[in-house]
Amino acid sequence: MYIKNCIIEAVNCLCPLNSSLFDGISLSASSVSRRTEELGKNIYLQICEKTSNMLWYSLALDESVDISGTSQLLIFICGVDENISITEELASVCSIHGTTTGKDIFDELEQTISDYNLEWEKLSCVTINGAKNMAGSKKGLVGQITNKLEELHISNTLFIHCILHQHALCAKALNISCVLNPVIRIINFVRGSSLNHRQFKVLLDDFGSEYFDLPYYTAVRWLSCGNVLNRFYKLRSEIDILLRAMHVFRPAFIVLGSIRPASAKSLVTPGQDHR
Repeated sequence: MYIKNCIIEAVNCLCPLNSSLFDGISLSASSVSRRTEELGKNIYLQICEKTSNMLWYSLALDESVDISGTSQLLIFICGVDENISITEELASVCSIHGTTTGKDIFDELEQTISDYNLEWEKLSCVTINGAKNMAGSKKGLVGQITNKLEELHISNTLFIHCILHQHALCAKALNISCVLNPVIRIINFVRGSSLNHRQFKVLLDDFGSEYFDLPYYTAVRWLSCGNVLNRFYKLRSEIDILLRAMHVFRPAFIVLGSIRPASAKSLVTPGQDHR
């Protein structure tokens, strides 16, 4: 109802003569549910039309657990037609309430391929993450797809490890503690004290910085390391001024002094820089 009221207010400002057309819009739970289903069916038909003209297609799969504990399998499709027109869409979101073995995932994948009338012969590549139920060559999804292609007497397709997961694995194997640990200590010093944190934010505001704060480092989020190092490097001048005023030893600046901006950013896989 709140959204409807906002729309009516906007219409009254932009085109008051047509405001009566929006008064009869129903936003009940059943209406919203029905329209959502209609939109979903329309998107499905559009994707079906595009997949029917594909000469080759590839699939990307990712399986994770949502906050309710239900496994959600995302299946993306990317294909090309005879006009070299590329289509890339989210083909299916499958909720798996039971086990999530390679066979379970393959069953959902096979159903999606059937729903879109895709042919196994045109499958050129499958991108997966590194989980055992995905990458297993016998009981995993890779093994299930391989067996299916052998039954159909089709040459085996190409399996690729997701590039984002590859970057995550590389970041875990890369030992940059000589740089990261001093940076974390300084960030914790700045943000761990309310007074230090307030003074730092005032300093950033006085200098007209494009950033308003330093992010905490979170070990469980693999994009966090790149974001923290990148932001720390960009705010190194302001941090140095604050620590000098407090007469604090700054070991991180000894390490980062010889690092160029591009190198600091590429120490690990950088994510989006959220302000």
